[in-house]
Amino acid sequence: MENNKNIILTVVIVALIALAALGVYYYNQEIPENGDSTTNGTEQGKMILGITDAAASMENISSVWLTVNKVEIHDETKGWIVVSNETKQYDLLALKQSGAIALLATADIDAGTYNQVRIMVSKVVVVENGVEKEAKLPSKELKIVGRFVVNEDKTSTAVFDFLADKSLHVTGNGKIIFAPVIKLDSKSNADVQVKTNSEVTINGGRKEDEKTVGMDEKGELKVNFILDTKDGVDILGDVIKIMVKGESESNAKISANTAIDTAVDKGYLDVALSVKMTTQNNTKAWMVSGLKDLELKNILINASTGTVITAE
Repeated sequence: MENNKNIILTVVIVALIALAALGVYYYNQEIPENGDSTTNGTEQGKMILGITDAAASMENISSVWLTVNKVEIHDETKGWIVVSNETKQYDLLALKQSGAIALLATADIDAGTYNQVRIMVSKVVVVENGVEKEAKLPSKELKIVGRFVVNEDKTSTAVFDFLADKSLHVTGNGKIIFAPVIKLDSKSNADVQVKTNSEVTINGGRKEDEKTVGMDEKGELKVNFILDTKDGVDILGDVIKIMVKGESESNAKISANTAIDTAVDKGYLDVALSVKMTTQNNTKAWMVSGLKDLELKNILINASTGTVITAE
């Protein structure tokens, strides 16, 4: 059965390339009245993922280049399924200006309901006043939880609208942080056209999910979230430092850098992602967040003594 599936995928890819020479390829689908999803693993439908940007233009910024090198979709029983390993670049502001949806990935996958899409971003480059600056991402893994329904012999779509103006944050010394804010629009049984320039047009379809998610300083995507940097933000090495209103560092004997080193050097974290000052039980402490064995951990370090208060 696995060999047969590989043949089907190969034929579909070759067919798409051949049809591209004609100028556009079409996926015309009729929407069933009940909208039921088939769960038989041997039956397949098409999944098309697109990317766009509906954000307003930002002064002095002419381009925001997003580089994606892998796209996966998740099934509760089969785990992660690779949809694309192709490296692609997208200028989010150019997409905004044209109002276009650009093709992110397309593949034939088993009919059923999927619950996550994972987009791996290798880098984000911002062109400001003609100068290219690589932005810091809290995480290069964008794991978007949602409902993605694929029906047999039908086409489903998932459009990820990156809101660049809500995603970009500038530090006091001009460094840029890209904490993506993304609007998801997921449909099943859609009528889709993909042009030779990889622009996607979507008509009709049954809406399966719609939400906006934003990434926090730890790299987690949360519903209706925008990173709050109005009180200040900085980058210490490769770690994002968030300033918190009402939290003064003037009496702290332990610096943020020392707290980061403590969390990593003592083995509490493999990689530190963010740090911020907090007060708990009348004690000033640094909250250092990062990864340990690929799991997100929060390490609370006393800002006066440098001792670890909690690690969870």
